[in-house]
Amino acid sequence: MLDKAKYISHLNNPEDEKTARRILDYVEGALKHKSVYSSDFLNPHEQKLASSLVSQFHDLHFRLDGGFEPSEQKIILIAPDFYNLEDYSDLQLIQGPWDGLFSHRDVLGSLLSLGIERKKIGDIFFSEDAFYFAVKNELADFLEFNLKKIRRNSISLKKIDATKLIRPKIHYEVRELTVSSLRLDTIISEYFHLSRSQSSLLLKRELVKVNFCLETKPSVLLNQGDMVSVRRKGRFIFDGIIKKTKKERYRVRILYQK
Repeated sequence: MLDKAKYISHLNNPEDEKTARRILDYVEGALKHKSVYSSDFLNPHEQKLASSLVSQFHDLHFRLDGGFEPSEQKIILIAPDFYNLEDYSDLQLIQGPWDGLFSHRDVLGSLLSLGIERKKIGDIFFSEDAFYFAVKNELADFLEFNLKKIRRNSISLKKIDATKLIRPKIHYEVRELTVSSLRLDTIISEYFHLSRSQSSLLLKRELVKVNFCLETKPSVLLNQGDMVSVRRKGRFIFDGIIKKTKKERYRVRILYQK
C-alpha cells in the first residue's frame, strides 16, 4: 500500500490534497492490477498536480485527454509503462443540434439535472448549428437516451468521432474597466457590479478561484493572463493594464466569453 502522506506532505491547500489522494488511488490501482485507470475531468491546475504525482512512479506512464483539442478540462489516464495509452480512450464526444436559443449554462444545467456530477463532463462548446461535449464512456449511452430537452428545445444527441472534429477558435469579447487598484476584490467588484463588501464575502465563502486555485485573500494583485472565476457568476481573464489615468487609476482590459 502506498504511503500517501509521503506524496502529499508538501500540499497546503485542502482541495489539492483531496485531488492528490484521489490520483494516488488510481496510481495504487494501476500498480496493483497492472491495468489502465482513468480519472474524472480535471481542470488545468489539477492536471498539473496529477502529472507531477504520476511522474514520480517510474513503472507508470500517463496521458491527458480532453476528448478533442484544444480542451481545458481533461482526464488523466494512468497505466503500467507496457500499455500503449495512445490507443486507449475513456471518453466519448457527443453532438446535439443548436439553433442559438440556449447557452453553455443551459446545456450544463440540463446535464446536471439528470443527476450527473460536473466532474464527469468535459468542455462544452458550440459551432454554427451544433453543440458538443466530452463525457466519460460510462455515461454516453445514458445521455444519448435520456437528454431530450434543453430549456424548451427538443434535442436528439448522438455519439461522434472526435478525430473528425475541428474545434473553432475560442472568441473572446473585450471589456475595459477603470479601477482604483489591481486587487482581486476591486476588479471583481467592478466587473460584476458589486460592492467591495460583497466581493470580500464571495472570497470569504470560498467561491473565487484564480487560475483554477481557490483564493480567499481580497488583497491579491492580478497579473496579466490571470483567469478569475466566481461560482454562479462567471469568469474572465485579466488582460493587463491599458494605461494609468491622471487621477492615478488604472484602465484595464478584461476578456470574457458570452
